[in-house]
Amino acid sequence: MDTCQQCHRDTSCLHKNLITPFELNLLIALIVIISQFGYALFSNQLESNDVFKIAIIGSVSVSIILIFLLLMYFIFDKQYLALFFGCHQIKERSLHKQGIPFILCARCTGILIGMFLSIIVFLLKMNIIIMFIFMLPLVVEGIVQRTTKYKSRNSIRLLTGIVFAPGFLILYGYINFYIHTFFTWLAFQLIQLF
Repeated sequence: MDTCQQCHRDTSCLHKNLITPFELNLLIALIVIISQFGYALFSNQLESNDVFKIAIIGSVSVSIILIFLLLMYFIFDKQYLALFFGCHQIKERSLHKQGIPFILCARCTGILIGMFLSIIVFLLKMNIIIMFIFMLPLVVEGIVQRTTKYKSRNSIRLLTGIVFAPGFLILYGYINFYIHTFFTWLAFQLIQLF
């Protein structure tokens, strides 16, 4: 197999094994449906100040999506997971096992691990402010690496990805909660018109 000119991988990558527009639309539909399903199921039990319930539903939704995308990768050898994360898949910035790079770069692998671990974090009801503060190392390190000659190590990328995920999932959960709330309100308004 030829080496990819963009990510330098000898293995399958997002650049060599392209995802069609039809596949992309199906993935977006799947993500939207799964993301909204939990909020529809538990909408009568949720309030906007119940951050942990909202975050747990978001975490479970994302975990289901990620497991599905991993299965699709193994079945079709397409980088749906890398597309979901927007991962560059650069070989040098990826973790390796027996010389073969993981599907995602080290930072995205950390976020992936952190997303699965977030369910436990939310069940333990850790401090929300700390979870948002833990988002900063990834952001700061990414900006510093992009704007200076600083080159991060994969272990740091992995760690900053892991601690970034819970705060991100709180934001993700609230976005989906408010999308669900808006469309529920809109549906009731339309019903009252008729």
